[in-house]
Amino acid sequence: RANGQIPVVTIIPTCRELRRAQETGAWTYVPLAAHTQGEGYPFLDFGPELLHRLDGAPPDAIYERVHGTCSGHLNARGYEYLAEIAYAFLWKQEATRAYLTGLGLAERQRKH
Repeated sequence: RANGQIPVVTIIPTCRELRRAQETGAWTYVPLAAHTQGEGYPFLDFGPELLHRLDGAPPDAIYERVHGTCSGHLNARGYEYLAEIAYAFLWKQEATRAYLTGLGLAERQRKH
């Protein structure tokens, strides 16, 4: 938190993790998330919102396929989802709302 900066801890699940969560409703990284939240830093878990946006579609829809499996990086749609989720999260944080407004991004948020 030096120089007024506040870190944001994020978890971006792998394709396999998203698939497992779709099938079981559970996230394997819950202990890590709980520990991180206990440290008092803003925390953003992309997993639940990505599943919501997939709306039942397989995670392969937002990940690149590597060697025929869903194990690569996000594709363009996946990165678009990450950007939208991160922006919404940051907008809710009082510390960043004024900064985003100063950049002229307040109007964009009102449209979403």
